[in-house]
Amino acid sequence: MSVPTAEQVYRAVRELLPEMPDELQRQAKELLRRADGGEKTDNALLDLIAEHEPLKEKLRRRLFPGEEETRGSDAVMLPGDPQPGAPLFVCPRCGWIFELPKKGYPVPDCPNDGSKLQPKPQGNE
Repeated sequence: MSVPTAEQVYRAVRELLPEMPDELQRQAKELLRRADGGEKTDNALLDLIAEHEPLKEKLRRRLFPGEEETRGSDAVMLPGDPQPGAPLFVCPRCGWIFELPKKGYPVPDCPNDGSKLQPKPQGNE
């Protein structure tokens, strides 16, 4: 699976807006407004949608069209869908944690402050 660009995430989320519950739609519109202003909010949007199973699946299909699932229906490459034992990365400034979905997946910058994420030592949960 290739990693979607921020613009692909923004476009896919905009397409899903009519299907979102009111509160989720309000939050997504605010993040999209901030993105239109130049702020990078794609990871925050992925986090937001990852909490809503039906929308998460629809977003996955929009971001990865034509790609077959290799595991069960829970196989979605969005933050918030953890794999046991996957490497963790943490923001040194705010503590935001990212779980690597699979080997070779790029580690993003922190969506809160843009810091480079650092590997989280194992056993320090």
